[in-house]
Amino acid sequence: MLSPGTRPATGSGPSGSTRWIHPKGDAIPDSYEGKIASAGEAVPGETALVSLPNAKLWSPEAPFLYDLEITLWRNGTAIDRVKSYAGMRKISVKADFLGVVRMQLNNQDYFHFGLLDQGWWPDGLYTAPTDEALRFDIVTTKSLGYNLIRKHVKVEPARWYYHCDREGILVWQDMPSGDRGPQWQPGQYFTGQEKVRSPESAEEYMAEWKAIIDRLVNPASGGNFYAVGDILDVHNYPDPQLTLYEGSRVCVLGEFGGLGLALEGHLWETGRNWGYVQYKSQEEVTDAYISLLEKLKSLVFPGFSAAIYTQTTDVEIEVNGIMTYDREVIKLDPDRIREANRKVCGLFMRK
Repeated sequence: MLSPGTRPATGSGPSGSTRWIHPKGDAIPDSYEGKIASAGEAVPGETALVSLPNAKLWSPEAPFLYDLEITLWRNGTAIDRVKSYAGMRKISVKADFLGVVRMQLNNQDYFHFGLLDQGWWPDGLYTAPTDEALRFDIVTTKSLGYNLIRKHVKVEPARWYYHCDREGILVWQDMPSGDRGPQWQPGQYFTGQEKVRSPESAEEYMAEWKAIIDRLVNPASGGNFYAVGDILDVHNYPDPQLTLYEGSRVCVLGEFGGLGLALEGHLWETGRNWGYVQYKSQEEVTDAYISLLEKLKSLVFPGFSAAIYTQTTDVEIEVNGIMTYDREVIKLDPDRIREANRKVCGLFMRK
């Protein structure tokens, strides 16, 4: 269906060519299907720069992706080919008209609102049973009106991030700790004795961190703060509170909520369940959730640029999930929280 694309006509060395192709999809005009949007080439070891005029941008509201094809040529013959995809999106920070530093998506202020997702499964712990199960939590999160998932102390298989790109979900990725750090000082700048790493350990840590993600850096979530990085991340349970604020960094509520509801027949262990606050019915916990969001909205324009509710699902004896651990029940009223969530996500959007 596709033409060979750009390739060298002469020469003995191999060369790579890159093409960005409009994908097939209901949202794409038929005239775009299979058409080459842009192409470029480079010799091995060099970077192929590919321009994409009038690029269609990716966002949670319109998660447009380009198909990507890279071909290795030798003496005019294609000897290898790989296919992937790419989204055109820009993550940045900028002070708004009040001087509050905000996160931006594609050069527009964008409020990040989503769930703390630990990625646990009752039958496989850190391993999802199927690819559809891996996708299920993402799709459910999106359907409930959130635009973000904070992946907590776990790195998922690449397939999980693919599903986020396809479905339209931003990701905050935690860097898992390999060992115990210094003493924990929640909600404040660190004043204790920092752990001393060997040069080899520090080098490995930075290499692994770069391999996971390379965007804005949240240097500390919930405490042990230093005046570095792009984000100041406070936690407060259950109610949102703007306990610390800096004018030079993005301020976010990295964890809040944790409202508990234990449902019989869907518990990991009966008689030993925990949440920051416990409720007895769907109506009660939904009312409490919406009340928290009203408090959150009052703190957005004074300083918060993002918020993370705890959490996507129950995890063993933790019963503060939006869903039960077995994913069989959405414990809060889906319609009511969807409406409330979308209002929070749309706080910075232009009418």
